[in-house]
Amino acid sequence: MSNGTTMQSYEAISGYDVRACTKKAQKAAVKIVVLGDEETRHHGDILLRRVKKSALPDIVDQKEIIQRLRSNKDLGFFYMIYAVSRASEFYTPYCLTIVGYDDIDKSNFLTISGNGVTQYYPGDMVFTPLDVWEREYDYYCKLIKINAFKKFRMWKGFYVWRKYCVWQKFHAAQDMLEHNLFILNPILQKALLDIQMMCCKLINMSFSDTSNIQENALFGFIEVQMGKLESVQERITEFHSLTKELVNNACHGALLAAGYTVDDSNFLKPQSTSPYKKSKDKGKMSYIEQANKRRFCVRLSCFIHLADYMMLHLFHVLSRNSLEDMVMAFRTHFYYLPSDSRLKSIETYEKLEDPRPSDAPQLPMFIVDVLINPEELSLDPCEQVFLDIFNQIMDLWDEAITGLKPLVPDPFFKPFTECLAKQSWPVANLNAATDDFRGKSGINCGF
Repeated sequence: MSNGTTMQSYEAISGYDVRACTKKAQKAAVKIVVLGDEETRHHGDILLRRVKKSALPDIVDQKEIIQRLRSNKDLGFFYMIYAVSRASEFYTPYCLTIVGYDDIDKSNFLTISGNGVTQYYPGDMVFTPLDVWEREYDYYCKLIKINAFKKFRMWKGFYVWRKYCVWQKFHAAQDMLEHNLFILNPILQKALLDIQMMCCKLINMSFSDTSNIQENALFGFIEVQMGKLESVQERITEFHSLTKELVNNACHGALLAAGYTVDDSNFLKPQSTSPYKKSKDKGKMSYIEQANKRRFCVRLSCFIHLADYMMLHLFHVLSRNSLEDMVMAFRTHFYYLPSDSRLKSIETYEKLEDPRPSDAPQLPMFIVDVLINPEELSLDPCEQVFLDIFNQIMDLWDEAITGLKPLVPDPFFKPFTECLAKQSWPVANLNAATDDFRGKSGINCGF
């Protein structure tokens, strides 16, 4: 049979006008060829080839051929093959075209006659009566008009596109975290965990010693506080030194793991080709390697910055604990002091204080001497001496903390932080934070 048998365009099955779109694209391609220059004509030819490649092939109208076979018994049968491959966007179970015997695909072809449709496979064949074939075709045409099937290809395309976008964003975020989180670097991770472990051991320390809050002589109480201050200061000085060593070793190890050294000693000097001439050129990194090393040093400087903030946090907690312990010791006695109205209304022979609970301190916190003079009654030591001494104690707390300098401006870490000055990094920020620490921590408050 010739290929001139009546065909039906794919839009009768799928529900949209593919041929119209194809003709418009062909006209646009022809217009480009006519109006453009040589380069435009070349692009127009490419577009035209693409349009032809994606154009819908001619397919047979199943309803019409079935009607012709029923009305004319002398037609015999026709050979049919699939017009496109299964991977094509136009493929359907009924995307068939009529061909001659010489053009059939013997691995998979069909014959249609007045009795039915036979599909041939290698070593097998399946016969379907013509009525059943027509009914299944009608069901299929109705089925693909449902949106779930009609828009499946478009939905799948958008689904794959969305999945790819999510995958790209996920991996971009993963790469960002891997390059920026210190905790994911094995060398820096160990140093951070060691510093955090030391901070956890020292987090409950306090400069103040309030183990005895009854019957203290002022200067004896000061001696106890100075002894506690010295012991705590030794521990935080040791902590500062250990942190400095840990950070330095971690920075050197991470830099070496990245393929660099501080003095660039891993880049060898070029060998001289002449045995009588010594090369004066030193081993030098390329500009790309220098930029990569500088970028990595910026990350290490941020790591040093992080270690500084961890120490500052510990010192802030230490100052807060010291103040809270001291204030709590004073409040324990303050709750049992008589009010001003009671002092004015009570008789001189009555007790000023009510009995205290058994779990509360029974004696006053400090013992002072009362000096009786003809003109006045005075206390030894007086109130001003108490205030001056406690202010001096808190100043010593302040000096013990601010005396430990941050790591970023330390010349010891200059090989890692010198790149910050070239990038206008605010190195002085940490110094300013340390200078403001005294006021923000609340150490310098008076009683």
